[in-house]
Amino acid sequence: MIPIDKRIPMKSRYYPWSAIGRVEYTKANGKSYYCTGTLIADDIVLTNAHCVIDSETHQLSKELRFLPNVINAITIILICEIHRSRLLKEAGDLTTTRKTLYYIQLKTTIVVYE
Repeated sequence: MIPIDKRIPMKSRYYPWSAIGRVEYTKANGKSYYCTGTLIADDIVLTNAHCVIDSETHQLSKELRFLPNVINAITIILICEIHRSRLLKEAGDLTTTRKTLYYIQLKTTIVVYE
């Protein structure tokens, strides 16, 4: 038996929820996946390294995008392309990326208001 999901969907377009978004990435095998990322500055997204490092090749994913404030698969801001990205905390071994933070710098800025 599957337990009842008691989570409440957040459907706000206001801060702080507007700073949370979807990091989409494509692996070497061509399959696309997504994780959560959070804007920590107008052009910096913080996420987990396993969201951007391909677990099979241990390289940065082929394609990487950030979609801010996604609600029911819809975002009100255009997809943001990535300018550059890097590890914030070196794990020593990219096969253990689950405990490693990664930052992504966007090509454009996103302003979210309090």
